[in-house]
Amino acid sequence: METELIEDVKTVFVSGGSPTVSYVSRKALESALLCIINTNRIISVTGQTKSGKTVLTSSFFKKRNPITVSCGDLTIRSTDDFWKTLHSLCRTPVSAEASIKTNTVEAKAGINLSLKGVVQASGSRNSSQQKVTKETVSPTPEDYKASVLAHLRKNMPKGYLIIDDFHYLGEKIKSDIVHGFKSLIFDGFNLVLVSIPHRDDDVVHLSKEMIGRLEKVRVNQWSVEELKEIATKGFKRYNIEISDEALSSMADEAYGTPHLMQDFCLKLSIRKIIDNSFAKGTIIYPSKKELHTIYHQVAESIGTPILSQISQGGREGRRKKYRLKNGQQGDVYDLTIMALCNMENDKTKISFARIYEGVKNQVSEMPPNQSQITNVLKRFANVATADNAANPIFDYDEKNHCIYISNPFLLFFLKWGNFGKERSLN
Repeated sequence: METELIEDVKTVFVSGGSPTVSYVSRKALESALLCIINTNRIISVTGQTKSGKTVLTSSFFKKRNPITVSCGDLTIRSTDDFWKTLHSLCRTPVSAEASIKTNTVEAKAGINLSLKGVVQASGSRNSSQQKVTKETVSPTPEDYKASVLAHLRKNMPKGYLIIDDFHYLGEKIKSDIVHGFKSLIFDGFNLVLVSIPHRDDDVVHLSKEMIGRLEKVRVNQWSVEELKEIATKGFKRYNIEISDEALSSMADEAYGTPHLMQDFCLKLSIRKIIDNSFAKGTIIYPSKKELHTIYHQVAESIGTPILSQISQGGREGRRKKYRLKNGQQGDVYDLTIMALCNMENDKTKISFARIYEGVKNQVSEMPPNQSQITNVLKRFANVATADNAANPIFDYDEKNHCIYISNPFLLFFLKWGNFGKERSLN
Protein backbone atom coordinates (compact mmCIF):
# COMPACT_ATOMS: atom_id res chain seq x y z
CA MET A 1 0.00 0.00 0.00
CA GLU A 2 2.81 2.41 0.91
CA THR A 3 4.65 1.74 -2.35
CA GLU A 4 1.49 2.21 -4.40
CA LEU A 5 0.74 5.53 -2.71
CA ILE A 6 4.27 6.80 -3.28
CA GLU A 7 4.04 5.89 -6.96
CA ASP A 8 0.68 7.67 -7.20
CA VAL A 9 2.09 10.80 -5.58
CA LYS A 10 4.84 10.83 -8.22
CA THR A 11 2.16 11.23 -10.89
CA VAL A 12 0.64 14.18 -9.03
CA PHE A 13 3.77 16.20 -8.25
CA VAL A 14 5.89 16.11 -11.39
CA SER A 15 9.18 18.04 -11.37
CA GLY A 16 10.84 18.37 -14.74
CA GLY A 17 7.80 17.15 -16.63
CA SER A 18 4.23 18.10 -17.50
CA PRO A 19 1.91 17.70 -14.49
CA THR A 20 -1.82 17.20 -14.88
CA VAL A 21 -3.38 17.03 -11.39
CA SER A 22 -1.18 19.80 -9.97
CA TYR A 23 -1.04 21.82 -13.18
CA VAL A 24 -1.85 25.48 -12.56
CA SER A 25 -3.28 27.29 -15.54
CA ARG A 26 -1.74 30.70 -16.24
CA LYS A 27 -4.89 32.12 -17.78
CA ALA A 28 -3.45 35.46 -18.84
CA LEU A 29 -0.70 33.77 -20.83
CA GLU A 30 -3.08 31.24 -22.35
CA SER A 31 -5.40 34.07 -23.38
CA ALA A 32 -2.48 35.84 -25.01
CA LEU A 33 -1.64 32.70 -26.98
CA LEU A 34 -5.27 32.26 -28.00
CA CYS A 35 -5.29 35.76 -29.46
CA ILE A 36 -2.24 35.28 -31.67
CA ILE A 37 -2.56 31.76 -33.06
CA ASN A 38 -3.75 31.50 -36.66
CA THR A 39 -2.74 35.09 -37.45
CA ASN A 40 -0.08 34.34 -40.08
CA ARG A 41 2.71 35.25 -37.66
CA ILE A 42 5.56 33.50 -35.91
CA ILE A 43 4.74 32.97 -32.23
CA SER A 44 7.64 33.57 -29.82
CA VAL A 45 7.24 32.25 -26.27
CA THR A 46 10.07 33.42 -24.04
CA GLY A 47 10.98 33.05 -20.39
CA GLN A 48 13.92 32.52 -18.08
CA THR A 49 15.20 29.02 -17.35
CA LYS A 50 12.65 26.89 -15.45
CA SER A 51 9.92 29.52 -15.72
CA GLY A 52 7.45 26.95 -17.06
CA LYS A 53 7.38 28.08 -20.70
CA THR A 54 7.72 24.52 -22.05
CA VAL A 55 4.92 23.19 -19.84
CA LEU A 56 2.74 26.16 -20.80
CA THR A 57 3.13 25.61 -24.53
CA SER A 58 2.75 21.83 -24.36
CA SER A 59 -0.39 22.14 -22.24
CA PHE A 60 -1.97 24.90 -24.33
CA PHE A 61 -1.29 23.25 -27.70
CA LYS A 62 -1.91 19.65 -26.59
CA LYS A 63 -5.45 19.50 -27.97
CA ARG A 64 -4.25 21.00 -31.23
CA ASN A 65 -1.97 18.03 -32.00
CA PRO A 66 1.27 19.92 -32.57
CA ILE A 67 4.58 18.55 -33.77
CA THR A 68 7.29 19.33 -31.23
CA VAL A 69 11.03 19.46 -31.86
CA SER A 70 13.22 19.78 -28.77
CA CYS A 71 16.65 21.33 -29.27
CA GLY A 72 17.81 21.28 -25.64
CA ASP A 73 19.72 18.00 -25.94
CA LEU A 74 22.03 19.58 -28.55
CA THR A 75 21.54 16.73 -31.04
CA ILE A 76 20.56 19.19 -33.76
CA ARG A 77 23.86 20.66 -34.88
CA SER A 78 23.11 21.45 -38.52
CA THR A 79 20.24 22.26 -40.86
CA ASP A 80 20.45 18.67 -42.12
CA ASP A 81 19.88 17.38 -38.58
CA PHE A 82 16.83 19.61 -38.16
CA TRP A 83 15.05 18.59 -41.34
CA LYS A 84 15.81 14.91 -40.81
CA THR A 85 14.49 15.13 -37.24
CA LEU A 86 11.33 16.89 -38.38
CA HIS A 87 10.92 14.40 -41.22
CA SER A 88 10.98 11.47 -38.79
CA LEU A 89 8.36 13.19 -36.62
CA CYS A 90 6.12 13.82 -39.63
CA ARG A 91 6.48 10.17 -40.69
CA THR A 92 6.18 11.07 -44.31
CA PRO A 93 7.99 9.10 -47.06
CA VAL A 94 10.80 10.74 -48.91
CA SER A 95 12.25 9.61 -52.20
CA ALA A 96 14.71 11.02 -54.64
CA GLU A 97 15.05 10.22 -58.29
CA ALA A 98 18.00 10.82 -60.56
CA SER A 99 17.88 10.95 -64.32
CA ILE A 100 20.38 8.52 -65.80
CA LYS A 101 21.39 8.89 -69.42
CA THR A 102 22.04 5.56 -71.13
CA ASN A 103 23.59 5.20 -74.56
CA THR A 104 22.50 2.12 -76.47
CA VAL A 105 25.17 1.17 -79.02
CA GLU A 106 24.39 -1.12 -81.94
CA ALA A 107 27.57 -3.08 -82.65
CA LYS A 108 28.46 -4.77 -85.92
CA ALA A 109 27.53 -8.15 -84.54
CA GLY A 110 24.06 -6.90 -83.73
CA ILE A 111 24.56 -6.96 -79.94
CA ASN A 112 23.02 -4.09 -77.97
CA LEU A 113 25.27 -2.73 -75.22
CA SER A 114 23.63 -0.52 -72.57
CA LEU A 115 26.23 1.48 -70.75
CA LYS A 116 25.71 4.23 -68.16
CA GLY A 117 27.50 7.38 -69.14
CA VAL A 118 28.77 8.44 -72.50
CA VAL A 119 29.89 5.73 -74.88
CA GLN A 120 32.00 6.48 -77.89
CA ALA A 121 31.95 3.86 -80.63
CA SER A 122 34.41 3.70 -83.52
CA GLY A 123 33.38 2.97 -87.06
CA SER A 124 31.05 4.90 -89.30
CA ARG A 125 28.42 2.18 -89.53
CA ASN A 126 27.67 2.03 -85.79
CA SER A 127 24.54 3.86 -84.63
CA SER A 128 23.51 4.81 -81.12
CA GLN A 129 20.40 5.88 -79.26
CA GLN A 130 20.18 7.77 -75.99
CA LYS A 131 17.57 6.77 -73.41
CA VAL A 132 16.75 8.54 -70.15
CA THR A 133 15.73 6.37 -67.20
CA LYS A 134 14.95 7.15 -63.55
CA GLU A 135 16.75 5.57 -60.63
CA THR A 136 16.06 5.98 -56.91
CA VAL A 137 19.02 7.31 -54.97
CA SER A 138 19.64 8.25 -51.35
CA PRO A 139 17.73 11.44 -50.47
CA THR A 140 19.66 14.63 -49.93
CA PRO A 141 19.00 17.12 -47.08
CA GLU A 142 17.06 19.24 -49.56
CA ASP A 143 14.88 16.23 -50.34
CA TYR A 144 14.01 15.89 -46.62
CA LYS A 145 13.22 19.58 -46.39
CA ALA A 146 11.06 19.56 -49.50
CA SER A 147 9.24 16.43 -48.34
CA VAL A 148 8.48 17.93 -44.90
CA LEU A 149 7.25 21.26 -46.24
CA ALA A 150 5.08 19.55 -48.87
CA HIS A 151 3.60 17.25 -46.22
CA LEU A 152 2.76 20.13 -43.89
CA ARG A 153 1.26 22.21 -46.68
CA LYS A 154 -0.96 19.34 -47.78
CA ASN A 155 -1.91 17.76 -44.45
CA MET A 156 -1.43 20.49 -41.83
CA PRO A 157 -1.86 23.86 -43.59
CA LYS A 158 -3.15 25.45 -40.35
CA GLY A 159 -1.16 23.14 -38.08
CA TYR A 160 1.34 23.79 -35.29
CA LEU A 161 5.08 23.19 -35.01
CA ILE A 162 6.72 23.91 -31.64
CA ILE A 163 10.50 24.30 -31.59
CA ASP A 164 11.55 24.16 -27.94
CA ASP A 165 14.86 25.69 -26.81
CA PHE A 166 15.17 27.50 -30.13
CA HIS A 167 18.03 29.59 -28.72
CA TYR A 168 20.30 26.52 -28.66
CA LEU A 169 20.40 26.41 -32.46
CA GLY A 170 23.13 28.05 -34.48
CA GLU A 171 22.42 31.15 -36.56
CA LYS A 172 22.57 29.26 -39.87
CA ILE A 173 20.05 26.67 -38.68
CA LYS A 174 17.68 29.35 -37.39
CA SER A 175 17.93 31.24 -40.66
CA ASP A 176 17.14 28.14 -42.72
CA ILE A 177 14.12 27.35 -40.53
CA VAL A 178 12.68 30.86 -40.75
CA HIS A 179 13.16 31.09 -44.51
CA GLY A 180 11.92 27.53 -45.02
CA PHE A 181 8.64 28.14 -43.21
CA LYS A 182 8.07 31.70 -44.41
CA SER A 183 5.63 30.76 -47.17
CA LEU A 184 3.71 28.34 -44.95
CA ILE A 185 3.42 30.96 -42.19
CA PHE A 186 2.04 33.51 -44.62
CA ASP A 187 -0.62 30.94 -45.56
CA GLY A 188 -1.67 30.25 -41.97
CA PHE A 189 0.75 27.68 -40.54
CA ASN A 190 1.68 28.25 -36.88
CA LEU A 191 5.39 28.19 -36.02
CA VAL A 192 5.95 28.44 -32.26
CA LEU A 193 9.49 29.21 -31.05
CA VAL A 194 10.29 28.72 -27.36
CA SER A 195 13.43 30.47 -26.13
CA ILE A 196 14.99 32.76 -23.52
CA PRO A 197 14.04 36.46 -23.41
CA HIS A 198 17.12 38.14 -24.85
CA ARG A 199 17.00 35.92 -27.95
CA ASP A 200 13.37 36.61 -28.92
CA ASP A 201 14.32 39.07 -31.71
CA ASP A 202 16.55 36.56 -33.49
CA VAL A 203 13.81 35.90 -36.04
CA VAL A 204 13.63 39.54 -37.15
CA HIS A 205 17.41 39.76 -37.38
CA LEU A 206 17.49 36.63 -39.53
CA SER A 207 14.80 37.73 -41.96
CA LYS A 208 13.76 41.35 -42.49
CA GLU A 209 10.60 40.06 -44.16
CA MET A 210 9.42 38.84 -40.75
CA ILE A 211 9.31 42.37 -39.31
CA GLY A 212 5.72 42.85 -38.19
CA ARG A 213 5.10 39.11 -38.34
CA LEU A 214 6.41 38.17 -34.91
CA GLU A 215 4.12 37.92 -31.86
CA LYS A 216 5.71 37.62 -28.42
CA VAL A 217 4.42 36.05 -25.22
CA ARG A 218 6.66 36.60 -22.19
CA VAL A 219 6.49 33.95 -19.45
CA ASN A 220 7.48 35.63 -16.20
CA GLN A 221 8.66 33.87 -13.06
CA TRP A 222 5.80 32.47 -11.01
CA SER A 223 4.27 34.50 -8.22
CA VAL A 224 4.14 33.17 -4.66
CA GLU A 225 0.39 32.67 -4.94
CA GLU A 226 0.71 30.68 -8.18
CA LEU A 227 3.34 28.44 -6.57
CA LYS A 228 1.12 27.88 -3.53
CA GLU A 229 -1.70 26.76 -5.84
CA ILE A 230 0.50 23.91 -7.13
CA ALA A 231 0.64 22.43 -3.62
CA THR A 232 -3.01 23.14 -2.87
CA LYS A 233 -4.25 21.44 -6.04
CA GLY A 234 -1.95 18.46 -5.66
CA PHE A 235 -2.72 17.70 -2.02
CA LYS A 236 -6.43 18.22 -2.64
CA ARG A 237 -6.41 14.95 -4.57
CA TYR A 238 -5.86 13.19 -1.23
CA ASN A 239 -8.15 15.51 0.74
CA ILE A 240 -5.10 16.86 2.57
CA GLU A 241 -4.21 20.44 3.41
CA ILE A 242 -0.82 22.01 4.14
CA SER A 243 -0.28 24.63 6.82
CA ASP A 244 -0.04 28.23 5.64
CA GLU A 245 3.43 28.53 7.13
CA ALA A 246 4.71 25.57 5.12
CA LEU A 247 3.06 26.78 1.91
CA SER A 248 4.62 30.22 2.29
CA SER A 249 8.05 28.77 3.07
CA MET A 250 8.06 26.45 0.05
CA ALA A 251 6.78 29.15 -2.30
CA ASP A 252 9.38 31.62 -1.06
CA GLU A 253 12.22 29.15 -1.55
CA ALA A 254 11.15 28.06 -5.05
CA TYR A 255 12.80 31.10 -6.71
CA GLY A 256 9.78 31.62 -8.96
CA THR A 257 10.02 28.22 -10.63
CA PRO A 258 7.32 25.52 -10.52
CA HIS A 259 9.98 22.82 -10.90
CA LEU A 260 11.29 23.42 -7.38
CA MET A 261 7.79 23.70 -5.90
CA GLN A 262 6.80 20.37 -7.43
CA ASP A 263 9.96 18.80 -6.01
CA PHE A 264 9.31 20.18 -2.51
CA CYS A 265 5.76 18.81 -2.50
CA LEU A 266 6.85 15.40 -3.77
CA LYS A 267 9.56 14.96 -1.15
CA LEU A 268 7.28 16.20 1.63
CA SER A 269 4.56 13.75 0.56
CA ILE A 270 6.93 10.79 0.52
CA ARG A 271 8.28 11.66 3.97
CA LYS A 272 4.73 11.81 5.35
CA ILE A 273 3.74 8.55 3.69
CA ILE A 274 6.73 6.78 5.20
CA ASP A 275 5.99 8.02 8.73
CA ASN A 276 2.26 7.23 8.33
CA SER A 277 1.05 10.82 8.63
CA PHE A 278 -0.27 11.15 5.06
CA ALA A 279 -3.92 10.62 5.99
CA LYS A 280 -7.04 11.89 4.27
CA GLY A 281 -8.86 14.75 5.93
CA THR A 282 -5.79 16.01 7.79
CA ILE A 283 -3.70 19.14 7.78
CA ILE A 284 0.04 18.62 7.53
CA TYR A 285 2.20 20.84 9.73
CA PRO A 286 5.82 20.18 8.69
CA SER A 287 8.37 21.63 11.07
CA LYS A 288 10.95 24.19 9.98
CA LYS A 289 13.65 21.55 10.46
CA GLU A 290 11.78 19.11 8.23
CA LEU A 291 11.38 21.69 5.47
CA HIS A 292 15.04 22.65 5.71
CA THR A 293 16.00 18.99 5.36
CA ILE A 294 13.92 18.82 2.18
CA TYR A 295 15.55 21.98 0.81
CA HIS A 296 19.01 20.54 1.47
CA GLN A 297 18.06 17.29 -0.32
CA VAL A 298 16.70 19.11 -3.35
CA ALA A 299 19.73 21.41 -3.47
CA GLU A 300 22.15 18.50 -3.53
CA SER A 301 20.22 16.66 -6.24
CA ILE A 302 19.91 19.59 -8.65
CA GLY A 303 22.79 21.87 -7.75
CA THR A 304 25.80 19.64 -7.31
CA PRO A 305 26.19 18.79 -11.04
CA ILE A 306 25.92 22.48 -11.97
CA LEU A 307 28.38 23.69 -9.39
CA SER A 308 30.75 20.79 -9.93
CA GLN A 309 30.94 21.59 -13.62
CA ILE A 310 31.72 25.26 -12.99
CA SER A 311 34.16 24.66 -10.15
CA GLN A 312 36.26 22.20 -12.17
CA GLY A 313 36.86 24.72 -14.95
CA GLY A 314 40.54 25.50 -15.18
CA ARG A 315 41.44 23.66 -11.98
CA GLU A 316 44.55 22.08 -13.45
CA GLY A 317 47.55 20.92 -11.45
CA ARG A 318 48.25 21.34 -7.76
CA ARG A 319 47.04 24.47 -6.03
CA LYS A 320 47.81 25.96 -2.68
CA LYS A 321 45.53 24.83 0.13
CA TYR A 322 44.42 27.46 2.60
CA ARG A 323 43.51 26.79 6.23
CA LEU A 324 39.85 27.56 6.83
CA LYS A 325 38.18 28.77 9.99
CA ASN A 326 36.02 25.64 10.06
CA GLY A 327 39.11 23.42 10.34
CA GLN A 328 39.10 22.26 6.71
CA GLN A 329 41.33 23.16 3.80
CA GLY A 330 40.47 24.48 0.37
CA ASP A 331 42.07 26.03 -2.70
CA VAL A 332 41.13 29.35 -4.29
CA TYR A 333 38.26 27.69 -6.19
CA ASP A 334 36.77 26.27 -3.00
CA LEU A 335 37.11 29.62 -1.23
CA THR A 336 35.31 31.46 -4.02
CA ILE A 337 32.42 28.98 -4.08
CA MET A 338 32.15 29.05 -0.29
CA ALA A 339 32.00 32.83 -0.37
CA LEU A 340 29.09 32.65 -2.82
CA CYS A 341 27.29 29.97 -0.78
CA ASN A 342 27.58 31.87 2.49
CA MET A 343 26.56 35.22 1.08
CA GLU A 344 23.39 36.80 2.41
CA ASN A 345 20.73 38.76 0.53
CA ASP A 346 20.37 38.96 -3.24
CA LYS A 347 22.67 36.69 -5.22
CA THR A 348 21.49 37.51 -8.73
CA LYS A 349 24.05 40.33 -8.89
CA ILE A 350 27.09 40.25 -6.61
CA SER A 351 29.88 42.80 -6.58
CA PHE A 352 33.50 41.68 -6.56
CA ALA A 353 34.00 43.51 -3.26
CA ARG A 354 31.35 41.33 -1.58
CA ILE A 355 32.89 38.16 -3.02
CA TYR A 356 36.40 39.04 -1.89
CA GLU A 357 35.17 39.97 1.57
CA GLY A 358 33.47 36.57 1.71
CA VAL A 359 36.72 34.84 0.74
CA LYS A 360 38.64 36.63 3.48
CA ASN A 361 36.03 35.59 6.04
CA GLN A 362 36.65 31.89 5.25
CA VAL A 363 40.37 31.68 5.92
CA SER A 364 42.45 31.74 9.10
CA GLU A 365 45.61 32.88 7.30
CA MET A 366 46.58 35.35 4.57
CA PRO A 367 43.90 35.05 1.85
CA PRO A 368 44.52 34.79 -1.91
CA ASN A 369 45.04 38.14 -3.62
CA GLN A 370 42.28 39.85 -5.60
CA SER A 371 43.74 38.95 -9.01
CA GLN A 372 43.53 35.25 -8.13
CA ILE A 373 39.83 35.56 -7.29
CA THR A 374 39.25 37.55 -10.48
CA ASN A 375 40.86 34.77 -12.54
CA VAL A 376 38.67 32.17 -10.86
CA LEU A 377 35.49 34.14 -11.64
CA LYS A 378 36.57 34.50 -15.27
CA ARG A 379 37.19 30.77 -15.54
CA PHE A 380 33.83 29.98 -13.96
CA ALA A 381 32.16 32.24 -16.54
CA ASN A 382 34.14 30.72 -19.44
CA VAL A 383 33.07 27.19 -18.48
CA ALA A 384 29.43 28.27 -18.13
CA THR A 385 29.52 30.00 -21.52
CA ALA A 386 31.28 27.09 -23.25
CA ASP A 387 28.60 24.70 -22.00
CA ASN A 388 25.67 26.96 -22.88
CA ALA A 389 26.63 30.07 -24.79
CA ALA A 390 22.98 30.93 -25.44
CA ASN A 391 22.05 31.09 -21.77
CA PRO A 392 25.04 30.88 -19.38
CA ILE A 393 24.11 30.27 -15.75
CA PHE A 394 27.02 32.36 -14.50
CA ASP A 395 28.34 35.57 -16.05
CA TYR A 396 31.24 37.76 -14.95
CA ASP A 397 31.10 41.45 -15.88
CA GLU A 398 34.75 42.50 -15.79
CA LYS A 399 33.98 46.13 -16.58
CA ASN A 400 31.65 46.59 -13.61
CA HIS A 401 33.43 44.07 -11.38
CA CYS A 402 30.40 41.91 -10.57
CA ILE A 403 28.82 38.56 -11.39
CA TYR A 404 25.30 37.77 -12.55
CA ILE A 405 23.44 34.55 -11.76
CA SER A 406 20.08 33.97 -13.46
CA ASN A 407 19.65 30.22 -13.09
CA PRO A 408 17.20 29.50 -10.23
CA PHE A 409 18.76 26.09 -9.57
CA LEU A 410 22.19 27.60 -9.00
CA LEU A 411 20.71 30.34 -6.81
CA PHE A 412 18.86 27.74 -4.77
CA PHE A 413 21.96 25.62 -4.39
CA LEU A 414 24.05 28.56 -3.24
CA LYS A 415 21.59 29.03 -0.41
CA TRP A 416 20.78 25.44 0.56
CA GLY A 417 23.65 23.36 -0.77
CA ASN A 418 26.13 21.80 1.65
CA PHE A 419 29.29 22.87 -0.16
CA GLY A 420 31.81 23.67 2.54
CA LYS A 421 29.19 23.29 5.26
CA GLU A 422 28.69 19.60 5.95
CA ARG A 423 31.26 17.83 3.79
CA SER A 424 34.94 17.98 3.05
CA LEU A 425 36.20 20.07 0.16
CA ASN A 426 39.23 17.88 -0.48
